[in-house]
Amino acid sequence: MQAIDQKILSRIYGRGRGWAFTKIDFVAEFGEVNIHQALSSLARAGTIRRVCHGVYDYPRYSELLGQILSPDIDQLAQAQARKFNWRIQPAGDAALNLLGLSTQVPGRWVYLSDGPSRQYEIGTHTLALRKSALKDAGFKMPGKCPGGAGAQGAGQRTCRRGGHQDHPAKLGANALRTHSQGCPCGDWLDLPDHQASVRGV
Repeated sequence: MQAIDQKILSRIYGRGRGWAFTKIDFVAEFGEVNIHQALSSLARAGTIRRVCHGVYDYPRYSELLGQILSPDIDQLAQAQARKFNWRIQPAGDAALNLLGLSTQVPGRWVYLSDGPSRQYEIGTHTLALRKSALKDAGFKMPGKCPGGAGAQGAGQRTCRRGGHQDHPAKLGANALRTHSQGCPCGDWLDLPDHQASVRGV
């Protein structure tokens, strides 16, 4: 394996299984031609998976099922957003699933975007990006939790992961807490006031 392949693979391993990415995630450090060749080589070797045009992931694997799992659609959406420098926000069933308010996995994942409307077919799922004014949407993702006193007055937040060790936010169908302290995973969502009040925050 060439040195550049190994360096890129090391970055991928560092992000963990399920991470989706494009060449833009490496272009700051490696030449575009080298990146394309490295990703194509890793895909042929079965180390990474080409999910759709220009987008790859490091597949999740289930020890229980003994097989590779389907791509993480939210990761794919985030990868596309980074690639084109779009801002995106989940909507509808996708938002409910990411917030932990629904255990049902949507067949159609809809995200509002400040980029053009596009649609991608990912296996049995559909990723739909709809052009919209994001300032009118309910919450924003992803982001980095400001933490500490700075989080006070910055709006109500909840962590998507919820079960993180030493985590102040605990997600559930019947309870959401204000994200008022630093989050070690930095994976949070802004909640609109009316939604938070419904959930008793």
